[in-house]
Amino acid sequence: MGWVGGVIRQGCLALLAGVSACLPYAVPPAHLSAGVGPASGTITDSRGGVSPGAPHYTLRGGVHPLGAVEHLTGRSVDVGVGYQLERSTGGDGGGVPVHGPYVALDAYLLPASPPERSLRAGARVTGDFLFGAGEFGGGGMLAALVEWVFYGEGSYASDGGDSFAAGVHSGELAIGAFLGVTHRVIGEQSYQGGVLGVSLRVPLLLGVICCGWPEDWGGSSGSSSGSSSDDDEPPRRTPARPKPGRTPARPTQ
Repeated sequence: MGWVGGVIRQGCLALLAGVSACLPYAVPPAHLSAGVGPASGTITDSRGGVSPGAPHYTLRGGVHPLGAVEHLTGRSVDVGVGYQLERSTGGDGGGVPVHGPYVALDAYLLPASPPERSLRAGARVTGDFLFGAGEFGGGGMLAALVEWVFYGEGSYASDGGDSFAAGVHSGELAIGAFLGVTHRVIGEQSYQGGVLGVSLRVPLLLGVICCGWPEDWGGSSGSSSGSSSDDDEPPRRTPARPKPGRTPARPTQ
């Protein structure tokens, strides 16, 4: 666990900048996804637009609170809210960024089988509230999904000497993939596309990091501590040497 203490110490140096303090942290049960696929339609701004067959990239991050409840791991539905960023690349190399909040509803035809690690499969529908090209709009996604999921809970602690971290975790950890179609309407323009992507679920994390600032963390303190250690050593005596020109006396017979 030595590397854990090193990570904690470096994190304290970066976050607290020399102040001895405790920093609480919290990560909600979240669902993250990234996808890519072709798009077609018309949406343009001063930087370019979407042309037929142009690729578009989608990032989503949301909170799914039901994933933190152990006895709901085998549920048939899931709900979440989050934010998305999508960028479509036009044929001229330009691109139109589209972003906004969304709500998601998952329906599992094959629910998970807790407490063992298991496969979960179903469909996902999203309702998207979008802004792009200087206009407001909306859209949605319909996708098939599959996830490898298991539930875990527990606590952890790590002592890094002058630093300490402890916390608890509870919820689903899952990796998955999805394949679907999207449709967007921005102002009077619209486009649609296909999307293939991967997803990750992370559990609820709650904890605290406590950081100290001992003197030997500073650059100058290292030299001062080195000089003080020299002062603690006993003085060295130089053996006496005979003066030049004098012959040592010999004992008489």
